[in-house]
Amino acid sequence: MSGRTGPLPGEESDALWAARPAGAHWLGHLPEPASVEFWQADQEDRLHRRLRYERDGSGRRAGRLQP
Repeated sequence: MSGRTGPLPGEESDALWAARPAGAHWLGHLPEPASVEFWQADQEDRLHRRLRYERDGSGRRAGRLQP
């Protein structure tokens, strides 16, 4: 995965961590990936399948990658 992260709003971070002990300076981060790659190996035919999903201006696009 590649992209950026940013801090969660205080209320969301507080709710997420309410069940865990945390220091006052702790906060959550929300990943905002620009791309995500999935890789799957098949032991039977020994072929690898790679898919990449990327963010573009209108949403997301998917594509196959070569092993």
